[in-house]
Amino acid sequence: MEGMLKPGALKGKTIIITGGGTGLGKSMGKYMVTLGANLVITSRKKMYWKNSGRT
Repeated sequence: MEGMLKPGALKGKTIIITGGGTGLGKSMGKYMVTLGANLVITSRKKMYWKNSGRT
């Protein structure tokens, strides 16, 4: 599936996603990283953000 944005569209940008450890937030975060973004994930539950990993 092709995304809406061009490769590198978010290069050098920092994106903060609340609830980024699961569901839609996690999926959007993965997509944004492929576009060159730096990603900050927040979650109320440690087990979700801890298991998200670093890339």
